[in-house]
Amino acid sequence: MIARVEALPALTLGVAPRHWVFEPVLVVAVLMAGAAYLVGVHRVRTRGEQWPVARTATFLVAGLGGFVVTSMSVLGAYHGRLFWAYALRLGLLTTVVPALLAAGRPGTLLRAATRPRRTAFGGAVWRGVESPLVAPLVVPLLFAWVLFTPVLGATLRHDLLDQAVTLLVLIISVVVLLPLVGDGAPATSLSIGVGVMVGILELIIDAIPGLLVRLRTDLLAGDYWGTIHRPWGPPAIRDQHIAGQVLWILADLIDLPFLAILAVRWVRADAREAAVIDRTLDEATTGGEELLTPWWLTEQRPGQRRRRP
Repeated sequence: MIARVEALPALTLGVAPRHWVFEPVLVVAVLMAGAAYLVGVHRVRTRGEQWPVARTATFLVAGLGGFVVTSMSVLGAYHGRLFWAYALRLGLLTTVVPALLAAGRPGTLLRAATRPRRTAFGGAVWRGVESPLVAPLVVPLLFAWVLFTPVLGATLRHDLLDQAVTLLVLIISVVVLLPLVGDGAPATSLSIGVGVMVGILELIIDAIPGLLVRLRTDLLAGDYWGTIHRPWGPPAIRDQHIAGQVLWILADLIDLPFLAILAVRWVRADAREAAVIDRTLDEATTGGEELLTPWWLTEQRPGQRRRRP
């Protein structure tokens, strides 16, 4: 990594489009994911079922394309020379890119393509992921794992490890975001409501990693960043403070659209449950079952004659 980026020029708007980096592990992963998705679409359509073209385009173009741009464009080329580039790349790979991939509904496609085969283990794992308490905690934990452990220095020094960690972070983020975009069993209004409350709390939790990076007076992975000599860009500690601000702002900006999505799902789930209740009551009435009269219509008040049925 150090040798590969040693001669990079100062990062400017004119320089940025010209600097890309080839990451073989990530390229293979993108090709395999795209091929698997297309095979799933073909299998579903072979059975006579429909699969929206918009979902396919979202997954392949916006999702996988966004992953390529985020990991292998200028952010990938400079993330070993500028801490803020490393932080921005990590933030996008845990929020925006997995959200675009999840919007392609790969979970729904997998279940449709493999129907009727099911596994108890997969169902148990999916039920755990669907918990509204899971997703809000995963992103801060991923930030903490990468930034505040030896993983940071190791990924900066070893390119293959960096690619492996990048894939792991992306996969975990996609899995926990699938239920958020509605890719799974319909959630109850209660569970979504809990998710909204936890999401509000997440606005505070997600700010913690960025604040910790911003307020530190010593360098994270100082044995790496302290040896970086470049005649351009901010000093190492200022670069780290900028990285903290990037993480802080990005995490909170991304949380707001997710809260809006949860609010819309909450309203829809409540309307769906209300419709089910109304239909059940209608069927009970039309089926000859007599509904119980509310107690306030049958209770006899003092001095009041009881009504005859």
